[in-house]
Amino acid sequence: MPQVLQGHIQPAGHRSCKSRLVTKDGHCNIEFGNIEYSNQFAFLVDFWTTFMEIRWRFVLLLFVASFTGSWFIFSLLWYWIARNNGDLMGQNRTDGHIQCIDNVNGLTTAFLYSLETQTTIGYGGRTLTGHCAGTVALIIIQSLVGVFINCFMCGIILAKISLPKKRAKTVTFSDTAVICLKKGSLCLLIRVANLRKTLLIGSQIYGKLLKTTTTSDGDTIILDQVDIDFMIDAGKDNLFFVCPITLYHVINRSSPFYELSADSLAHQDFELVVFLDGTAESTSSSCQVRTSYIPQEIQWGYSFLPIISRTTTGKYRVDFSNFSKSVRVTTPHCVQCFETDADHKNHNAHNQENHNNQQKSGIDNLGFQVIDIHDSVDITKMWRSRVMREEDGWREAVAYLEHSKGSLCYEAVGPLRLLRLLRVLLNLFVPLRSLGFTRLPLGLRDLLHLLRLSPADMICLPGALEGVQELIQDYVSLHEFLQQLL
Repeated sequence: MPQVLQGHIQPAGHRSCKSRLVTKDGHCNIEFGNIEYSNQFAFLVDFWTTFMEIRWRFVLLLFVASFTGSWFIFSLLWYWIARNNGDLMGQNRTDGHIQCIDNVNGLTTAFLYSLETQTTIGYGGRTLTGHCAGTVALIIIQSLVGVFINCFMCGIILAKISLPKKRAKTVTFSDTAVICLKKGSLCLLIRVANLRKTLLIGSQIYGKLLKTTTTSDGDTIILDQVDIDFMIDAGKDNLFFVCPITLYHVINRSSPFYELSADSLAHQDFELVVFLDGTAESTSSSCQVRTSYIPQEIQWGYSFLPIISRTTTGKYRVDFSNFSKSVRVTTPHCVQCFETDADHKNHNAHNQENHNNQQKSGIDNLGFQVIDIHDSVDITKMWRSRVMREEDGWREAVAYLEHSKGSLCYEAVGPLRLLRLLRVLLNLFVPLRSLGFTRLPLGLRDLLHLLRLSPADMICLPGALEGVQELIQDYVSLHEFLQQLL
């Protein structure tokens, strides 16, 4: 007895599992009560939809009952005609009696005649004689009723076989949902797969959060619905549903999951219903797939395992053994913690940037480098690298001066090349002075003078760079100076 009672008594603090509104396979767990008789009669008026929604066992029962019942009802009518005409066995027949139906002399033979007539078997033993007008009218009525029953029952069976909800059986969702970081945001992830190779056209995915809420007026709403937006990397409409995809919902300030944390998730009371609408490619029929997740089926700090790989033959393989499996990943404890940490990092980065901007100074010239004046840097090393980077430009400038015999002609050189040569030579002057190479060549002095001229004045200045040999000597001295530094 104690063992029996123990099985029926729940431990203290144990909560019974809340029933779902939508089951995992998409059925709605709802019951209607106290429906008025007039509303119940509306189901019979809409008989086609009613027959589409009833279970298969009732459809098969209706199939058998409709045919068998029609055969039996018409057999009674045939029996009644034969009895009134005196065709039955045991009835006193006079000489020259003409029967309405041959070989129908009882209820059994009347039932066989009704069956043979409606199914158009026609064994030939029982036939109308044509002497009774009522038999002709009755056989026409039974033939029409038989055709109507055949069409109606075949239509119901074919329609139920081709219902789009059967297509929804080949679309599956992951058993659990996960919460982890995705693209720098905390997201709720759900995986969905199409088990057929035919696509669902125009697929749309959305969700509803069902929970009990209390309004400001004190009213309690049992099934309050809140929209949940799901998307994938390519968007949320017109999905290319050829392989399993991962849906995600960004948990931000507008999300109903914003107040959740890793500790409080299991104690929440809500139900997340996910919908997938689409059109079957093979039948062009619309279908909807549904599933639901309760807080105990949402894993905080987990991520789905990869399931798509490429084979040696070049095909893409989907491993459904890992479809609902997840692995633990590093995830913030709550959304507020994640945002606070992100804001703190952004604030520190902004302050550091402002501090660096205030502490740094420089000249708006590509030849100069901006350094922190409070940092202890190796000026010699810095300018040495700068001179070595400009050495190719220096060599090009000297080669041109040798070729032009010291004549700087604007028309021959062109504005872009001229300005480039001037920039290279002048940029070298600063690192040279910083390294201790204080000789200022005559050519550089002339270049400084040329910078004060407008392009219109720099048409052709022969001899403007006098002392080409001196400049070349400066280049040789520079090489020797660099060798000493290295």
